[in-house]
Amino acid sequence: MKIIENAVRDGLFPGCVMEFFNGKEKVHSSVFGEAHRDMLYDIASITKVLVSIATLRLVAMREISVDTKVSSILPFKKNGGIQEVTVWNTLTYTADFDLPADLMEQGIHLLNDSGELRFYNEAKLRGEPGKRHRYGNPHAFVQGKVIEGVTGKKLPLALKELVFDPLGFTHTTFEPPQDDFKMVAPTHRIDGSDWQYGIVQDPMSQKFLPEKVGIAGIFSTINDMSKLVWFLATGITIHHDEVIPHWLWEAMVSDQLRGHWFPDGVHRYGLGIDIPSEGYVPDPEFCRRGVFMSGASGPFIFAHPCWSGGSSHPRPVGGVILCNTRRDIPDAKNKGRLFRRALVDTFLTEMKL
Repeated sequence: MKIIENAVRDGLFPGCVMEFFNGKEKVHSSVFGEAHRDMLYDIASITKVLVSIATLRLVAMREISVDTKVSSILPFKKNGGIQEVTVWNTLTYTADFDLPADLMEQGIHLLNDSGELRFYNEAKLRGEPGKRHRYGNPHAFVQGKVIEGVTGKKLPLALKELVFDPLGFTHTTFEPPQDDFKMVAPTHRIDGSDWQYGIVQDPMSQKFLPEKVGIAGIFSTINDMSKLVWFLATGITIHHDEVIPHWLWEAMVSDQLRGHWFPDGVHRYGLGIDIPSEGYVPDPEFCRRGVFMSGASGPFIFAHPCWSGGSSHPRPVGGVILCNTRRDIPDAKNKGRLFRRALVDTFLTEMKL
C-alpha cells in the first residue's frame, strides 16, 4: 500500500508488518522495510486490551461481575467515589482517578515506608464514577491487580491462561527469551536516539514492569495480533470458541462504539479512543466505525464488527499493523496518528464500509 511505503520512505518507522481482512479473506498481508513476519514487537498500550479481555473472562467464569466494586478486592484507603468504582468503570474508563503527581510521573507501583502500594493509600476520584471519563494507565493497573487478586496468580501467568492460550497465541510474552532478542524489532526509545532490542519503548511504561500490571510491556507477533483482532471483530476465537458470552462481548464492544456524553459536552470513548487532543484518531464519527487501539511506539489494531444475514456473530473486518515509530522526527506523534487514520480510512473505503 502506498500509504505505508510513503511512511517508511519519510522515516516514520524503519519497517512494519501488516494484515487486514474482510470476512475470512485476507485482503492485505505485507511486510515493508526492515521487518519480517516472525518479528516480536513491543505492543505498548495494546496490553490494556488483553487485560480487559482477561477481566471479561473472569466475569464469564462468574468469579466477579461487571458490577463488582473494586474496593471489595483491592484495599483502597480513601473514602468517597473510589469505594464505588466497579469493574465496568475500569473497562470503560468511566472513573477519573486522581493521583499525586509523583505517582503519575514516577510509577503507580511506588511503595510507602511500610512496603504498601501508595496507590491504594493515596488514590481518589475526581467526581462520581460513571460521570467522568479519563483514559489512562490507572484503569489497566487496577484491572491487573483485580485479576491477580481473584486468580491468586501473577499477571503474566493469569493472562496466559485466560487470554493467550484460549485465543491461540503462540509468541506473545512479557519477557522475550534472551536468545530470541534477534527476533525483536528494534525499539526507538523516547529518551534516547539509539535503537534497542527486547525492552519497551517508553521509559515510563518500563517502570511499571516490576509489577506487570497490564499497562504495557507485552511483546507479540503479527500472527498473534491478527487473532486478537479477529476476536474483537467477532467475539469468538479463530477456532470458533466463545470464550466470553456473546451478550457480554457485544455489550463491551457496543459501549466502545457508542461512547459517552459527559457534562463537558464531549462525546468520549474507551479502549484508546478519545477526543483529538487525547486519543489516536481525530474525530468521534471515525471512532464509531470500529474499535481502535494503538500504542505510543506505533502498533495499531482495528476491529469493525459488521453484522449481516441475521447472524449472532458479525462478519469480521479489521486489521493490525506492527511497527516501531521513530521519535526523533518532527511532530512524530501527530504524524503517526494521521498515518493510522489514513490507513484505516483507505481500507474501509476499499471495503465500501
